[in-house]
Amino acid sequence: IDGVTDAIEDVLICYDMFGVSTVYRDVVEFADLILDCCSHMDAALAEMKDYRKSEVLFDEIDKVNRLKSRGEALYVDSLRKLYQISEDPIHIMAYTEIYKRLQKCCEKCKTVTNKIESIVLKNI
Repeated sequence: IDGVTDAIEDVLICYDMFGVSTVYRDVVEFADLILDCCSHMDAALAEMKDYRKSEVLFDEIDKVNRLKSRGEALYVDSLRKLYQISEDPIHIMAYTEIYKRLQKCCEKCKTVTNKIESIVLKNI
């Protein structure tokens, strides 16, 4: 879980480090996606206490997996748009790093839910 928090913090550090003041619509979409990932990850963690009786644990894990896949697609689309609309290499470099770190947030959420799944399967 600490990895998720660190990944989110890395996005904010990147914005500050590069002095970026604009926020593209894709970044807002990524933020919403990360929020959804974290919400479903949290729900999966809450379900762990009664994992033997839970009817929604694996649904929550699956939702995070699907959101992570959406994050990968959004990452590719965002970079494509960035390279099409911007001619400033510094701007491109900064946003390439930001998008990479946003995608990493989704990956970290999936890592947590993969661990949950592994723990549950070992104990069933």
